[in-house]
Amino acid sequence: MTAKKTLFAEALLSGQTVTAAARQAGIGERTAYTWLKDGLRRFVETRRRELFEANVNRLQTSMTGAVGTLDEIASDKGNPAHARTSAAKALLEQAVKLYELQDIERRIAALEARNTPD
Repeated sequence: MTAKKTLFAEALLSGQTVTAAARQAGIGERTAYTWLKDGLRRFVETRRRELFEANVNRLQTSMTGAVGTLDEIASDKGNPAHARTSAAKALLEQAVKLYELQDIERRIAALEARNTPD
């Protein structure tokens, strides 16, 4: 990939519009749209998905510590009541969201299994 294509792709990945990304890469807007039609869009979308997945993995890694911290705050009788209540509420809210997501995943899997030809 050329240096200008790389600059353009990186600008798009940083959230810039096509116009702003083209300007930053030093190319015309028409060239930018041509590059996107010629396969650069697929590259940018794939890279965006990879970056998102990497961040999700980082979040998953740090969740254990975050839950542990909330649990410590909620369990420590020496903490003020509002801090314990807030921590407990955060834990419960996240538990409910997790349950709802898992339920949706189960339902989707069941629908897909029913609609999959033998």
